[in-house]
Amino acid sequence: MQIKETRICEGTLREIVVGGHEALSRSEGFLGHTPLLMYPIFVGEDVGSKATKWKSKNADMVMIEAIKEVPEKVVAESILNVIEVWDNAFCIGVPKTSMLERMLSLCGHLKPLINALSYDRIEALEIIEDYGCPVIIQGNSIGELRSLVQKVLSHNIEDIVLEVPVYPIGRGFDMTLEMMLEIRSLAFRDELLRYPILVAPVSAYRTRGGFREAELATGLTLSSPPYLADILYLGNWGFGEIIKRHLNSVYSDLLSPVEIEAPSIIKVGDGGNTYVVTGNWAKTVEIVVDDLERGEVNANIVVVNTCGYAVIVAILAGILSADKVIEAIRELEIEPRTLILPGMMKGDKERIEAVLDSTVIVGPMDSSQLPGLIRKGM
Repeated sequence: MQIKETRICEGTLREIVVGGHEALSRSEGFLGHTPLLMYPIFVGEDVGSKATKWKSKNADMVMIEAIKEVPEKVVAESILNVIEVWDNAFCIGVPKTSMLERMLSLCGHLKPLINALSYDRIEALEIIEDYGCPVIIQGNSIGELRSLVQKVLSHNIEDIVLEVPVYPIGRGFDMTLEMMLEIRSLAFRDELLRYPILVAPVSAYRTRGGFREAELATGLTLSSPPYLADILYLGNWGFGEIIKRHLNSVYSDLLSPVEIEAPSIIKVGDGGNTYVVTGNWAKTVEIVVDDLERGEVNANIVVVNTCGYAVIVAILAGILSADKVIEAIRELEIEPRTLILPGMMKGDKERIEAVLDSTVIVGPMDSSQLPGLIRKGM
């Protein structure tokens, strides 16, 4: 996939109204602002405790999910317990339309976001209209999303979120990026696509060995320029903390990433013989420099031209490659003894080693782990 000249929708996308709670009755910040982070609360678990936990961690939204058929009494208790504790916007996700109506009947004046309307669940549209709730639309193609938006609008529902299917890094993930970029581009002139986008990084949870690299890369990519995600639905707070750190660090200009000169070298400490590759988006460089300085290690940062995009996006777009790194090293006329690549460049290690007389190391997915790697001597 090649990202060429992609026009991002000008102005602000429509907002969605999630009614009832003063704390977040209107979900704001779409198109280039920090995405909202949403976390699950499952019907049948200790929902009061979970809602309190998410509230204490300043989560933006929660989704109350009934993933299987449960007794009505349990549904009722779960909804009421969450509402008692949670005073921000919330979302409801249910597998059956009949259960949706029961859950909404317990919400009183509150108007939660409904997850989700698809052609397989089109009958839920009547209930959503009756309760005047905002809705998430699920579609496997842009044409399907547009068609569903038309149906929803015909039922006098204007608060809409588009959900794009997310595939793992590797086979299929480029389709996710292409679809989201195309939505953003078409929204410039297509009213039916000018809505916030929700994505759920695949299986965003911890495993025994830590976060799966594919899931972490997915989450970071979808919260990177060119500003693809408006709401991220995550399954784990630890995963969310990494995303939050990323979001709090990287957001700057609404539409145009800030580039720095590339190729170039930035010395941290006395530099030494260790060289760390990164892209030339100013915020990416800022993060890497800060992590290395706080870790009190010596290293040289090799800034490669990624057209101002974050590293993960540039790799997936084919902008950052082995040949691009080799080209930068040669142009800078340096001979690194040790060269550390971004964590997603595993497939480029052998190619770079074959050309350069360097020890090439594939680094971590998160640059905060670089100091530990460097201190251990790799």
